[in-house]
Amino acid sequence: MKKCVRLILNFILIMVIVMGLCPKVYAKEVPTLTDIVGLFNVCKSIKKDNQVPELNVVASTYEDNTDANNKKNYIRIRVSKRVSDDTSIPLQVTNLDYLYDSVAKVLTGEYVGGDTEVREYWIKYSKILIDCIEQFHGYAEGEFFDTLNTTQVANYTLADQGLRIETNSPSRFYTQINIAKVIPTLDVNTYVKEEDLKDLSNNITGDGIAKFKKGNIVFYKYTVNDKDILTIGELGDFTYKIDKSILTVLKVMFGKDEPVNYFKTNYPSVDSDKNFAGVTVEVNPIKTDVEQHVFSDDQSDQSYKFVRITIDRNAVLETLNPKETVKQPEVTTPVEPTNPGTGTGTTGSTTSDNSGKLPKTGKEVNWGVMALYSVFGVALIGAILISLNKKKA
Repeated sequence: MKKCVRLILNFILIMVIVMGLCPKVYAKEVPTLTDIVGLFNVCKSIKKDNQVPELNVVASTYEDNTDANNKKNYIRIRVSKRVSDDTSIPLQVTNLDYLYDSVAKVLTGEYVGGDTEVREYWIKYSKILIDCIEQFHGYAEGEFFDTLNTTQVANYTLADQGLRIETNSPSRFYTQINIAKVIPTLDVNTYVKEEDLKDLSNNITGDGIAKFKKGNIVFYKYTVNDKDILTIGELGDFTYKIDKSILTVLKVMFGKDEPVNYFKTNYPSVDSDKNFAGVTVEVNPIKTDVEQHVFSDDQSDQSYKFVRITIDRNAVLETLNPKETVKQPEVTTPVEPTNPGTGTGTTGSTTSDNSGKLPKTGKEVNWGVMALYSVFGVALIGAILISLNKKKA
């Protein structure tokens, strides 16, 4: 019996080592048309549109076999709209077809005509399609809309940036997207980045007060009883901007990636209240007097939604490494931000730092790991049977 227990424990240990060595499988660097369509149909923008009773939007792939020597693959976005309460009147259906060049890895979509509504469909759903494609290259959902809504994107070319959009005619819309290329974004005052916090880094890493605003994002950080309180809000609805801004502040606060990844794993996107070791997240709690001031509305038609994050740095580091604790900073007089309440983002510069890990979408089966599971499983069963036979003998 002891031998069986020992074999099982050894097997578990080996599997732990194997899983530690095997890399995580992320989405393909060059997504297939099926990958793109699958993500498009479940993205937030399409789900929101499909909540409108009289509207239905769905993407699919199809192949044109008319010419046997020149088969063509397409992504089709079908927009079905009911224009009357009378169900006997058929739906108004608009098909947006994007031809795929498998050699150049380029999707091309074009509309020519005088129907303004159809042209608007092309523009709107092309932007959503591009945003979905770029999620396979590391961007957050919705992140690419800021760039697509600028006038500067008209300067992008297929050869240089992997994107070409022409909207300069009221009767035409034309776009080309290289699905294999990471298209750079434009810094349009979106989320808080590390370079924005250079003047505040001492206050964020120590016990000082830090406050900052950039675009629709505002945050305020202070320390109470050795715990950091980070309140961060976004004007209007929560988007990827608040998620990325939180991770930026945490990176500056801890000075390394492990705590940031720990937070992201346990709380990938602002959603609801949550507690995990060293961290308490409260979404839209009752505002304190300080928070009332920090998130005072500066636009009559919108208000701030915010998150309060209480962080025990020692507890976080102890969770990641039981022997590690925060080094207490030297006692210094907190430095008031040189430009509190205003952002320092620039507009029009092309930036892209999304060549790292791809998003956890479109996961594939890791057959190598599955094979190892099978081998170890067979080996374990064989070892147990041999052990039992020896005992009977």
